[in-house]
Amino acid sequence: MRRRSSSSADLRFFKLDYEKVMAELKAYAERAVARGARAVVLIGSLSRGLRFFKLDYEKVMAELKAYAERAVARGARAVVLIGSLSRGDYTAFSDADLVILVDRAPANPLDRLYDYLDPTLSVDVEPRVYTIDEFLEMAKRGSRLASEVITHGKLLAGDAGIIERAKLLAGKRSINEA
Repeated sequence: MRRRSSSSADLRFFKLDYEKVMAELKAYAERAVARGARAVVLIGSLSRGLRFFKLDYEKVMAELKAYAERAVARGARAVVLIGSLSRGDYTAFSDADLVILVDRAPANPLDRLYDYLDPTLSVDVEPRVYTIDEFLEMAKRGSRLASEVITHGKLLAGDAGIIERAKLLAGKRSINEA
């Protein structure tokens, strides 16, 4: 905001009633949530306008299930959603954290990703590809990722038995099916 002069009259013209604006924004956000918005995010400054974003959870989940079914059809043994989308604490800007379990995979972790990137989805996909043996060893060691899969993961497609074996190795509760 530019000052035109140092006179108090000009400064009063630019004064913003912050409390009133924030109360109006809060009321707008509450109405949006009441109409089904999962999150309301304020982007930018008040002088440039406001934009509100909402993640369409049902659409994203349908896309991810189709993605997972395609991955299993191409040879993946299981595709599990973890992270904020599986826990329910996602925002409009969340990505989809996926654990993809396969029988065999290249030694280089980056080489494992190429077959599982899909820029056509409405949400960014962050695939983590492991062999079944690697994943079961992670569960046995109590790795944080394996624990996340076991406690909060949603099986999108594939063999739930792999996750149940990991659960037994880790002594944790069962996976959720999406």
